[in-house]
Order: sequence, then structure tokens, then C-alpha cells
Amino acid sequence: MRSTRRLMAAAAVVATALVPGLAAESSSAAAAATTTFKGRFVCGDRPLASAEVQLVGVPRETPIFFGIFGTARSFVATLPTHRAGPDGDWSFTVPQTRDTNYYVEVSLDDQGGTRVVDYSSGGTASSRTEGTNFNDRDVQDYHTQSYGGPECALWLALRDAYQEYTKLMAKRPPYGDLVAEYGAPNDGAPYTAYTTIVWPRGYPVDAAAVRHEFAHTIRNASLGSKARFLDEVSQGDFRNPHDPCRQTTTQYAFHEGWAEFWAGDFHPAPLCHGDEETHDPAVEGAVGWELTRLEHTCAGASRRRMVQVLLDRGPTIHSLADFSRALGVRPTTCQGTPLKPGDVPSYRVL
Repeated sequence: MRSTRRLMAAAAVVATALVPGLAAESSSAAAAATTTFKGRFVCGDRPLASAEVQLVGVPRETPIFFGIFGTARSFVATLPTHRAGPDGDWSFTVPQTRDTNYYVEVSLDDQGGTRVVDYSSGGTASSRTEGTNFNDRDVQDYHTQSYGGPECALWLALRDAYQEYTKLMAKRPPYGDLVAEYGAPNDGAPYTAYTTIVWPRGYPVDAAAVRHEFAHTIRNASLGSKARFLDEVSQGDFRNPHDPCRQTTTQYAFHEGWAEFWAGDFHPAPLCHGDEETHDPAVEGAVGWELTRLEHTCAGASRRRMVQVLLDRGPTIHSLADFSRALGVRPTTCQGTPLKPGDVPSYRVL
């Protein structure tokens, strides 16, 4: 279920009873009595490490406006958020007042660069523990609970792509945080609208596909503005599924070819006409493979340098030929280690 963080003004009164030190205790024994809520969140077989976790308490009966309008159970009081541990683990300790029913909510935001939001609500995608428990005993253990939706797999794949980039470049992407909208209407395939990834509901989460869309965010940001991005993709519909043999223009082929290179979508160059590899710079699969060949055979074309050149010269690069010139290498003559069969991993065509 989605996050319902609607903390009304009256909830501030309730919160004083939930946070240690804010409410006066009737005795030293009462002050010492606490309840620890603990558990862990996973997504399949992977822990949701660093995800935002929050304990939410619903009092049995909460007075409204000093009782003039009776009582209500709809008010919620939330404690400060925590980050799940490396194993997806979390714990909260609250006073043992025995009058508040708690659940725990995990949100797909690590405050470190990656976030998945729900398209329809605009809020961060989240899920709650199954069941609630009162603060009426020493420990309430929720054990291991799975995230209630496929969005978590998308978030983990985004984090992997983001961390791979920051490790390679020793800095964050030029746009800062990586955000994906889950469930937005489109033509049935993921796409990247400038620097925001759009993922259709129900579309399988594939690590290579996520890396492909992440690569688009880097290329698009290198152009310097959304207007330049829209100009680059105006020659084709960037929301359509990828086709390695699609012939468009050298500009649009570079747009898709860069992402295909980064994710390893096509290996080797696609066979588009009979049994011959195509090397047409207006065919995106051919561009993707040529960039792969540059990285593996040209001494001056390390992946890190290729990214930095793209970021530095992005607005002037509109084709594979432009990129090769900016890189300072000639694809047919550059020196390096010959590319051998098996040197580059194969990925399925998306």
C-alpha cells in the first residue's frame, strides 16, 4: 500500500506520548518500560538495505479538539525515519504505554541517490508490514517481510546502476538523484523522459533494461537542457521498444546506441540483412556495438573517459562520428588489445 503521511496538527499532541523524553512519566518504573519493534524487509532474496523505514502509531482513541467532536482513530503519529541495515533490518524503541497500535512502513528511497515514486500519487513507493501490534510487551518481532510489489526490484536495479556509475566516475551523475516513476502510462516499454525513468506497471524488471535507461539519463543530461534532449529524440519515438536493426538517423541512432553500449544490449553487431553484420551509423545496434568495440580495443577509449568526454562535449555530439572525433580516436586505426570472442558478455535483445 502507498504511503499515507498525513500528520495533522493534532497528531503533534499524540507524538509527545510516543517519543521518549517528551512526556512526563508517572513513575520511574513506567519510564523504564519500553517496547522494541524489530524486523527486516526484503525484495525476493535481496535485503532492502538503506531503504527508509518508519514506525507509525495509531492510538486506540485520540481526542479531537478537546473532545468537542468526540474521538477518532484516524489520527496517526510517526517517529523519525530510520535507514534499514545491510540485511534490511530495522528496530524502534518506544515507551510501553500499551495504548498505541503500530505498523512499520518501508519506502523506496535511500536518501543517497535513488528513489522510486508512484506515478499516480507522486509519492515515494512504499509498503507496510502485515499486521499491527501494540506497545504492550518488551519486544514485538515482525521477522522477515517481503515488500508488497515489484517496485522494489526496480529500486534495487536502479541502485546497482547508480552505484556502478559513481564507482566508475568517483562522482554523482550530473543531475543528482536518480528517480523512476512506476506505473506511468506509455507504449508498453520503459523509457527515459530527460533524466526521469518511466517504468510501466507490470513490465518485468531486467537489470540490463534498467542500465539501458540509466545510460539515457547520462546522455540526456550531457546535452545541457530538456529542449536539446527533445530536439535529439524528435526524429523517432523514444518510448518504443528497441530494435537493433532500426534505421533512423545518425543522431537518433547515437541516442539509442549509447544506451545499448552501456547495457550491452546487442553483441556483436546485429545481423540485419542476411548473415552480414551491419555497420551503418544510422542503425542503433551497429552504433552500440561500435562503441563497445572502441572501449575494448582502443587504448584512449576507457569507459570512464568515454563518459567524461560525453559530459564535457555533449551538446556538440550528434552522431558516432562526432563522438569519435571528440574522443580523439579513429575507430578503424586506434591501437589497443584486439577484441576476442568472449571478451564481451552477451545480453539478450530487449
